[in-house]
Amino acid sequence: MRNSSIPLVKPPLLSVRDLVCEFNGPQRARISAVSGLSFDIGHGETLALVGESGCGKSTTGRAVMQLQQASSGQVVFDTVDLTRLDSKALRAVRRRMQMVFQDPISSLNPRRAVGDIVAEPLVIAGGKSPDGIRHAVRELLEIVGFDPDAVWRRRPHEFSGGQCQRISLARALIAKPVLLICDEPVSALDVSVQARILNLLEELKERFHFAMLFISHDLSVVRNVSDRVAVMYLGKLCEIGPTEAIFKSPKHPYTQGLLKSILSPHTGAGTVLTEALFGEIPSATSPPSGCRFRTRCKHAQAVCAEREPTSYSTEDGRYVSCHFPSLAA
Repeated sequence: MRNSSIPLVKPPLLSVRDLVCEFNGPQRARISAVSGLSFDIGHGETLALVGESGCGKSTTGRAVMQLQQASSGQVVFDTVDLTRLDSKALRAVRRRMQMVFQDPISSLNPRRAVGDIVAEPLVIAGGKSPDGIRHAVRELLEIVGFDPDAVWRRRPHEFSGGQCQRISLARALIAKPVLLICDEPVSALDVSVQARILNLLEELKERFHFAMLFISHDLSVVRNVSDRVAVMYLGKLCEIGPTEAIFKSPKHPYTQGLLKSILSPHTGAGTVLTEALFGEIPSATSPPSGCRFRTRCKHAQAVCAEREPTSYSTEDGRYVSCHFPSLAA
């Protein structure tokens, strides 16, 4: 099933099928972090993966990069199934896909200078002269807003969080990837700095034409950066479709709850948000039967506990997993 809102002339750049990631928990419990996830990302497209903390978003991003080994499923990048590659072949493919992590400071080596940090991907890849590497690093540092001569020999601890995230972006883009995975890239930053980093991401995307998997728990952040949104709950996809369609008329009750939890400029302090999400996410060691959201859904009925909902398509290019979409709409 292709979860794309636009016709793709060629196969998607990234195709994830039935991805499962499980871990061993305490007392031999099996933790199901990702359960049968499937989605596509087209060339040059930005897909936002959103959901509450603990739903499996970061695990999905790490599994796509093969930093986390999947229990089962496929991760097909540019027609190559990454789950079947040995370490040598995977290392070669990874030059075309890079990751930006949540904590911009701890993701940078504190012992290395900025120039060396940004240059490292090209040094590892090989095939470029020292002068060529130095020229490429200077160019990237200028693009992300630095004076190369002023920052080249400085260490990460000398920079703010926003500056470190710009260094991380330069390091990620130095190898000219076609897919960038951003795992909560602005959640650790101040709101004003978040806006600058998001604007920079858009400028870089226009300049380098890469696709992006943008992972976030904040729907208000992803609206302006994504082409499509995939909503995730307890390891499963609830809804996926064009960004504006998701925001204007969410079909799944979980998506509705997330959107109603967003504070708007007109929401005063102390205001109680009606119809927002209630309750806690169930344990990943023993998820609810049937629909995993049923324990927090006001529309839940007996069938929701008996069987898992199948995904259905809508006229506006969405896929929704719900037994009673007419009640939720």
